[in-house]
Amino acid sequence: MYENFVEGQIPTEIGNMESLLWIDMYSNILSGSLPKELFNLETIVSIYLSSNKISGSISNHITNTTNLIDLWLDDNEMTGAIPQGIGSLENLSKFRIKNQPVYFRLCLRYDVP
Repeated sequence: MYENFVEGQIPTEIGNMESLLWIDMYSNILSGSLPKELFNLETIVSIYLSSNKISGSISNHITNTTNLIDLWLDDNEMTGAIPQGIGSLENLSKFRIKNQPVYFRLCLRYDVP
């Protein structure tokens, strides 16, 4: 549903969609903060929410999305620190933030025996 002029907040009920694999609401008019329920979806692999009016910060609940590969949040109105636990998401390979499509790989810590 990208570029469809969808407005409003992402409903907390999104957390009830237990088999949701991806959400693509890129370039709409979504506002408000990201509901923590979004990050309770263990099956989700891609979240594309760039180019909206989303505010607030990324919830610490992001660590629940262990299958997450893509997280695109650039060109929004978000503030705050990136949760430290995001580094534990071993599958996360594309993370876009701020006003530019900045790609970077997360460096994960591994204990070497």
